[in-house]
Amino acid sequence: MNVAQKAPKMCKKRICLFVRPTAIEGHPMIMAGIFIWLFTVNPDVRAQRVYADTDQITSTLLAGVTNRANALTSNPATYSEVYANLSLAGLTSAAQNLRFTGANGNPVPRSSSPIMVRFGNSASLVGILDNIAFQRTNGGINNTVGTAYTSSTLANLLTLFSTPGATEAIVPIPNNSSLPSDGIRLRVSSVLGLSVRARYYHAFFIVPPVPGNSEIAVCEGDQVPITISNFYPGYVYRAYNTLTGGTQIGGDNTTASFSYATAQIPASGNLWIEAAEVNGQFRYPSARTPITVTISPKPGPPSLQLSGD
Repeated sequence: MNVAQKAPKMCKKRICLFVRPTAIEGHPMIMAGIFIWLFTVNPDVRAQRVYADTDQITSTLLAGVTNRANALTSNPATYSEVYANLSLAGLTSAAQNLRFTGANGNPVPRSSSPIMVRFGNSASLVGILDNIAFQRTNGGINNTVGTAYTSSTLANLLTLFSTPGATEAIVPIPNNSSLPSDGIRLRVSSVLGLSVRARYYHAFFIVPPVPGNSEIAVCEGDQVPITISNFYPGYVYRAYNTLTGGTQIGGDNTTASFSYATAQIPASGNLWIEAAEVNGQFRYPSARTPITVTISPKPGPPSLQLSGD
């Protein structure tokens, strides 16, 4: 029995360019330029990021946001600053919400898309955790979704996604609600005797993988072929048994096509495929895309009946 819906093959073409010195004789710089171009073009491992493209701010007196447009770029060296100064009249606060509007044909995050935020402080990040909060939003700065990530939950993320004493970090803020969201808000609050400042570099999410086939039918004992239509070199692809959390199936994949044995497919018949950007020891994952796998038993040996005249 053959695969009922065969995923299309994605073949990489390798182009080899040979240049004879006589072909461009008298132009050594041209040949040198071709050589340099061939050996310095590398895939951008951030190519599947989608950055927030607009923002909103709110603040009390003696609080605010400076250089707010800096948080809408991919430049890791620039940032806005969300600050709340000490006031004798009471506590102060300010917030900046970064939104994904789908501008220029970009996708918007799914409800299950982790949103990565890059934030920092002139000193150690640990010193501001009690006075900042990240929370997802939908449709505006005041329309919050799910619960806020504050001191303890942020500290747990920093343990996984930063090094001790770091002054900045990129951490994924998952959606602890099934509701959709299109933004991520950083809120800073002052405390008695202390002003607080936090740097907001940018927010992004990873484009989810697009399988070549969302439904695959195979026979028991065959391989289940997976093809990623929007594959990009440098990303790592994994399969899980649930939309979020769950257990990884098989190992990591770094090619556009890979496969799993039918024995690895969950009883539900669903594989959830995730793409991740890997930066050293840190992984920034996408939302997962489902593939439904139907496994049919192999037919038994034919039954022969002989009759004689």
